Amino acid sequence: MDDVTLWREFRRFRICEHRGPREGTPRGGKGYFLVLECLTEGEGKTQREIAEAVEIRAQSLSEALTGMEEHGLIERVPDPKDRRAVRVFITPAGVRFRAERVQGIRRRAEEIF
Repeated sequence: MDDVTLWREFRRFRICEHRGPREGTPRGGKGYFLVLECLTEGEGKTQREIAEAVEIRAQSLSEALTGMEEHGLIERVPDPKDRRAVRVFITPAGVRFRAERVQGIRRRAEEIF
């Protein structure tokens, strides 16, 4: 089972716990995880590409990206080929955050299953 499928199964059964964030750590719910998962595939994506991939409204995505950028999980870079577009890249902190979430989900899955 891939990481996104596992995450969706947890959400479907409402098993995933949402605890308050540790000091300086983003809470990062479903939206953060799915965006980071999307950004691990390939080189940077536009907000439109991300919104379509994770099936989220543009406004919700924009708010999530702002929070993720404030926590250093992503970086927005102007697209050199299209001055109107901005490409979003996962940062090393975003890679670590995603990996921690995946580990937590897998641990919970092992406890339950």
